[in-house]
Amino acid sequence: MSAEADRGPCDRFYLLRDDRKLSLLLWNNDEPTEQVAKKYCSISRRKIPTEQFAGGNFNPEKWEKRGLKRSQWPDKTLILSPDEIITQFRNKRWGLAVCMVITWGGIWRTPSVFWKPGWASIEEILSACADEIRTSKSIEKAWSMLTGGADEQLGWTDVMASKSLHFLCRSVGFERNPPVPIDGKIIVGRVWKEFRNHAGKESPMPWRQGGYPFDAYKRYMSAVRIWAHQKKWTTTQVDAGRGDDLFQVFKADQLS
Repeated sequence: MSAEADRGPCDRFYLLRDDRKLSLLLWNNDEPTEQVAKKYCSISRRKIPTEQFAGGNFNPEKWEKRGLKRSQWPDKTLILSPDEIITQFRNKRWGLAVCMVITWGGIWRTPSVFWKPGWASIEEILSACADEIRTSKSIEKAWSMLTGGADEQLGWTDVMASKSLHFLCRSVGFERNPPVPIDGKIIVGRVWKEFRNHAGKESPMPWRQGGYPFDAYKRYMSAVRIWAHQKKWTTTQVDAGRGDDLFQVFKADQLS
């Protein structure tokens, strides 16, 4: 689906500013996922989008043992908020931004995976991702750069890649339909299963597969983008920025 097609029925998002000036990423929908999402919206009863997790104070000194360079620390108290994470990506403080994403997103169970390539590689590849997204208006190549296992790729999980790309895309101007975080426990483990149960004759493929291919993540984003169309929200507002928030909205709808 092109950027113009993405504009579709979403001429009026739940935004206070003129959203027509916002840049659009290019996406291609997965057809079976799209058909199910049009019939079943997991947040259909929600009238107002949930705010993103605002976070608290962030202490970069705790990350020094992980190799975070002191030169990346700004001379001010950092608030662990979406706006601050976007600012650090925009200022090309790649290492600091990654540490903030991990803390904000609560990604603590397998931290060694993130550091294995080394900070120099992480910073170089994130910089290349920013340039690629800005030029192509797509995250497909950047996704491979973050999740692939070859040289000059980071080998990250879909969780870490999606959360990082969410903020990275917003930092280069794609606020309207950026990628949103995915996780195994909530989105894949519960929201996907409920989505699949409503599939009827359609046969959408899973939102996660071994090796974290982009096609699998694209299927999840196909559903999110259809729901954004239906609600006239941004993709960020559909997800609220953290995987568990989408499920909390989903659970509240099911119980009401």
